[in-house]
Amino acid sequence: MSVPDSLAEPATKDCSDCGVRNPPAAQFCMACGTELARPETPGGLRFVSVVFCDVVGSTGLATTLEPDRWAAVLDGYFTRVGALVQEHAGKVEKFIGDAVVAVFGVDAHGESAAAAAVAAASAIVRGTRAYAAELGELLAGDFPVRAAVASGHVAVSARTSSFVIGSVLNRAARLQQYAPDDGVIVDLATRLQLPDDVPLHAVEPVAAKGFDQAVPAWVVGASGAAPRSGDGPVLGRDALLGELATALTTALELPAARPLIVDGAPGVGKSRLVAEALDRCPPHATALLTCPPAGSGLGLLACYLLQDELEQAAAAPSARVEVTAHVTGLSSRAERAVAQDRGELVRALGSALARFRGDRPLALVVERAEWMPDVLTDVLGELCAAGLPQTAVVLVGVTAPPALTGGAAHRLTVPPLAEQDARLLAQRLLTVRQDDAEDSTAGPRGTDTAAQIAARAGGNPLYIEQMVALRRYGQEGDDWVPPSAHAALGARLDRLAPQTRELLTLLSAAGRDLALEDLAALMPSAQVATAAAALVEAGLLAKAEARRGKLAPAYPVVAEVALRRMTLAETAAVHTRLARAVESVAERRPAVAELLAGHWEAVHTALRGVEPSAPSTTGAASAAVGALGAAARFALSRGRPELVLGLTERARRLTPDDSPATWDIDVLEAYALGSRGMPKEALERVGRVLAADPGRIPEAAGIHARLNALYAGTYVTGEAPAVSDDPHYLAAVGADSPEARAGAHLYAGLQALRSGDHPAAERELHAALRAADGAPQCLGRTEIYANLAMALVNGDTPVPAALADCERLHREVAGSRLLSSAIAVPLALVRHMAGDLAGAEATMDEAEESLRELGQGTGAAMIAGWRAVLAARAGDWTEAAHWSSVQGERCDALGMTQQARIARLHVELALAIGGEPLAFQEPATTAEPEDDPTRPWVEHAVVLQARAARSLAAGDRHTAAAYLDATLDHLSAVRGSGALISPLLCAASLARRTGLPVAERALGVLGELVDRKQDRGVRLPRPA
Repeated sequence: MSVPDSLAEPATKDCSDCGVRNPPAAQFCMACGTELARPETPGGLRFVSVVFCDVVGSTGLATTLEPDRWAAVLDGYFTRVGALVQEHAGKVEKFIGDAVVAVFGVDAHGESAAAAAVAAASAIVRGTRAYAAELGELLAGDFPVRAAVASGHVAVSARTSSFVIGSVLNRAARLQQYAPDDGVIVDLATRLQLPDDVPLHAVEPVAAKGFDQAVPAWVVGASGAAPRSGDGPVLGRDALLGELATALTTALELPAARPLIVDGAPGVGKSRLVAEALDRCPPHATALLTCPPAGSGLGLLACYLLQDELEQAAAAPSARVEVTAHVTGLSSRAERAVAQDRGELVRALGSALARFRGDRPLALVVERAEWMPDVLTDVLGELCAAGLPQTAVVLVGVTAPPALTGGAAHRLTVPPLAEQDARLLAQRLLTVRQDDAEDSTAGPRGTDTAAQIAARAGGNPLYIEQMVALRRYGQEGDDWVPPSAHAALGARLDRLAPQTRELLTLLSAAGRDLALEDLAALMPSAQVATAAAALVEAGLLAKAEARRGKLAPAYPVVAEVALRRMTLAETAAVHTRLARAVESVAERRPAVAELLAGHWEAVHTALRGVEPSAPSTTGAASAAVGALGAAARFALSRGRPELVLGLTERARRLTPDDSPATWDIDVLEAYALGSRGMPKEALERVGRVLAADPGRIPEAAGIHARLNALYAGTYVTGEAPAVSDDPHYLAAVGADSPEARAGAHLYAGLQALRSGDHPAAERELHAALRAADGAPQCLGRTEIYANLAMALVNGDTPVPAALADCERLHREVAGSRLLSSAIAVPLALVRHMAGDLAGAEATMDEAEESLRELGQGTGAAMIAGWRAVLAARAGDWTEAAHWSSVQGERCDALGMTQQARIARLHVELALAIGGEPLAFQEPATTAEPEDDPTRPWVEHAVVLQARAARSLAAGDRHTAAAYLDATLDHLSAVRGSGALISPLLCAASLARRTGLPVAERALGVLGELVDRKQDRGVRLPRPA
C-alpha cells in the first residue's frame, strides 16, 4: 500500500485572498493572481545544495508536439517537480525553459540539505519516469531527465524568483549535461556530505565549460559504492568505549527499558563507537534504524521500513535488523505495509519489535536521533513507559528528542579526538594509496600537513576525512573548509540569537583569542557574558580558553565557517570595528600593529569588491599601509629583519606607484636588507628614494635613505657624501618629525666618527637619542645606541666612566635582544680596557650568538673584526690575523667588498707584526688616492700601515718608517684617545721593527693615550 494520505504532507498552497488551492510550485494564485505567501528567505550568504534538472531531448519533443500539447506536458512536469522539491524542504529557484533549478538549505535543515537535495533529485527522476508512463501516447516519445546536485555558497536575496546567486548554480548546470539519462550526478562538496549508505560511483572528472580544470563527479545509484569511513581501529577512544560497553551491558540486564544517549558534534564518531561497544556486549538482538534527513520527506517511510524488516526478521529468525530509508529510492516492501494511520503505526511497530526480540535482550539503536520522526518518538516513549525488561534504547545523534532525554539511564558525550590521535588519523588518511600511487602528501611534509589538518578540524574525524579528500580532489580557488562543517555549523549559527552570532563573528574575525577587557570596547559586558554562555553550550567556543577569561572559537573551522557566511559589506563592517578597537592600544602596544594591519587589509579587500573607488576603500588601504609600516618598524626593533620584507610586500600591493608611501617602504626594506648582510640590494632601494626630487620626499624618509646609503656605501665602496651640503640632512635637522631629527643627528654623528671627531660624534648621538625617544619605533634606534656606546669607548672619557655609561645603556635596552647585542660590542671593548679580559670575551660571545639567531648577517660579520681587535690588544697577533681573515670571508660572502678588502689588510698587518712571512696578493696600493676626503680615517691609517708592512717585507726600513711617520701625522688629527689606541698599537709594533726614531715616537704617543684613557687591558709592545 502507498503511504496513507492522512499522513502525507500538504502539497498545495492556499491563496489568502480567494482561498483557491494552488500547486506547490505556483508563485501567484491561478484564480486571482495574488502573490502567494512563501516563507521569508534570509539574506546574506548561505551554504546550500542546488539541484539542476533538465529534460533530455526537449527540443525534439517541442518540435514534434503541438504547442498546446507540449505546454500541457511541461505544466504537469513542473507541477510534479515543484511538489517533490517542496516535499523535500527545498525551494524552486527558477525555471529556465524546461529546466528547473531548486535550492536546499537556504532556510533551515542545513545539516541535511545535501541529502535532501539528492533525495529530491532521485525522486524527480523516478517521478518523471512515472509521469511519462501516465502520458502514454499523449507524449509520443520518451521523456528522460538528467539532474545534478552541487553544493556551495550563494548570496540570498528576498526576491521570489532567482533569489540566490553564486557559481554553484553554474556548476550544477554544467554537471547536469554529463549525468546519465534518468540519472543524478553530484559534485565533490555534495558527495562529502552524503551518508556512507548512499550508493555512488566515481566517473571521469568532467571537463565542464567555464571551468579551468576538470570537475570531480559521482553518479548516484550506479554500480560501485563510495568509500566508507570508519575502516581500521578506533583511535583514542579506549576509555569511552569501555564506559559505553559497560552501560549497554547494564541496560540489557535492567528490568525496565531506559534510554541511553550518545551525543556529540556531527562527524565526531558516535556511530562507530556504538557499533564497537555493542560488539563487546553479551548476545542480544539488535534493531538499528538510521533516521532519514530532516526535510527529506522520508520520516514516515523509515518507520514503515523498520516495521517491515522486523516482521521479516521475526519470521526468519535473525539477530540483527538494520534499516535505512535511502534518499535515492522507495522500498516496494514499505508500500505494502499494513499500517493505516499514526496510532496504528505506533502499535504495529511495538508489536513488531516484541516479535523480533522474542526472549532475547534487545538493543534498539536509533542513529541521527536529531531527525527522529514523531511517530518513532511515540513508539520509544511507549516502550520505556511499558517497562520492557532487558531493552537498551540507544539514541545516537547531535541531540535527542526532549521527550526521551529526561529519564535517560546514561548519557555519553563523545568529544573530538585528542591532538595526537587527530594528527595520527590525518596522517593515515593522507598516506592512503590511490590508483596504486602513494599520495604526494606522505612523508615528513605529510606529517606537517596532518598536524595542520588536525588543528583546523578541531579533532573532528569527519572534518579530517573531508579535508584530506579536498586536498586530493580539490582545485586551486576551491573552498577548503569541510562541506559538512559548512552545513552543520552553519545550521547551528542560524539558530543562535543575533547577539550570540555577533560575538562569534567578532571572535572569528579577530584572528586571535580576545580577553574580556578587549571585548569591552566592542560589546556591553552583560551581552558578552550571555552570548559566551550560549556559544559554550552550542560547542562553538573553546571552553578551556573561556575558563581563563579569554574567548576564542572552539577550533579554526568554526571561525572559517562563520566568516564565510558574511557578505562583503558585513566583513568590512566587522573588521572596521576590530581595527578601531585595536587602534586604541596599538600606540602603547606596538606588537599589535600587524594585527591592526590585517584588519584594515580585510576591510580594503571587502570594500574593493563593493565600491572600489570610494574614499572608504582608499582610506582602508592607507590605514593598512601605515599599520604595516609600524609592524615593520617593530620587527626591525626586535631584530627580525626577515619579517620586514613580507610586511612591505603587502604594503606595496596597497600603494600606488606615485605615492610618497613607496619611499617609506623602500627605506624600511633597505634597513632590513642591510641588517641581513645584503648591502647592494639596500643601495638599490635607497637609490630610488635619493633619485627623486628632495622636495617631494618626507624628511624622515630622505634622511634615513641617506643613512642607509652611508651604511651600504661604506661596506661596499667606502663612499659617503659630506654632511654640509646634503639636502636631506638639511631638511631633516630642523624638521618637526622626531624620527627625521633623530636621523639627522645620527647622520652627523656617523660622519663625525668617520672623520675622527669622537667628542663631536658623542654630542650628535646623544641628541639623536633624545629625538628618538619622542618617536616610538624610531628607525635607526639600534644604530644610535650602538654608535653612542662606541663613541663613549673611543672618546676621551676615562675607562671607568665609559664602562659605567655603557653598562647603563645596556641595562636600558635589556628588553631588546637586538639593541643589547648592538651595545655588547663596545661593552666588550671597554671591559677589555678595564682589564676584564674574560668578561670581554664572554660579552662578545653572547653578542655573536644573538646576532646569528636574529639573522643579523652584517653584525655577525663585523664581530669577527672586533675579535681581532681584542686579540691584538692582548698581543696575540696570530689570533688577530685569524679573526681578520674570518671577517674578510664573511664580508665577501655578503657582498661587502670594501670591508672585505680592509679585513685583508688587517690580516697582512697582523702577520707582519707577528713576524710571519707575507703571502698576500693584495696590490701594493689601494684604488683610492691617499688624500680621498671621503675615506674614513681608520681605513686611511690601515692603508698607510699596510704599505709600511710591505716595505719592511721588502727590506726597505726607511720607506717603512716614512709610511709610519705619515700614519702618526694622520692620527694626530683624530680626536678621541680610545679610538687611537688600536691603530697606534699596530703602528708602534711595526715601528719597533724598523729600529728607527719612529719607534720611540709611536711608543710615546701610545703610552700617553693609554694613560689618558686609563686603559688597563692593552699589552704594549716592548721598546726595541
